Amino acid sequence: MPVTVFQDHNQPVTTAAFAGNEKVVSGSDDRTVKVWDLKNMRSPIATIRTDSSVNSVCFEVTEHYSHPSR
Repeated sequence: MPVTVFQDHNQPVTTAAFAGNEKVVSGSDDRTVKVWDLKNMRSPIATIRTDSSVNSVCFEVTEHYSHPSR
């Protein structure tokens, strides 16, 4: 299995967790949480800035279904 480097963080990554089958969430000493698409790990799809280093991440994955209009 290939190893992936979270290149967008400026400090060491202290935590990471899978969010469903397609995303990874990472937290870092650079005071950010980043959401990554597993198909393209070059840049995060979202960045959340915090006031301190991030030591753990916790989230809930929900699925939204849209129904076609009739």
